[in-house]
Amino acid sequence: EQQNFIIKVDDAKYFVKDSMIAVGTKASHAQALADLLVLADQRGHYSHGLNRLGEWNTISSLQQSPSVIMRPKLNSN
Repeated sequence: EQQNFIIKVDDAKYFVKDSMIAVGTKASHAQALADLLVLADQRGHYSHGLNRLGEWNTISSLQQSPSVIMRPKLNSN
């Protein structure tokens, strides 16, 4: 049986950021990825949200200097 949990947005972002920093991603890039993955989930695009964190961790841990391409701030409305 599937269980559902409610997690605060800030807690989800903190988790993503810390996970990415743990594999060597710069803090600013980790924060950008956290914002994007959580926003994707908030908008209902679960296939492009937190569901992808494991893949990002794998990709980043294999790179010498893992990074995320910075984009302009997204409007969350």
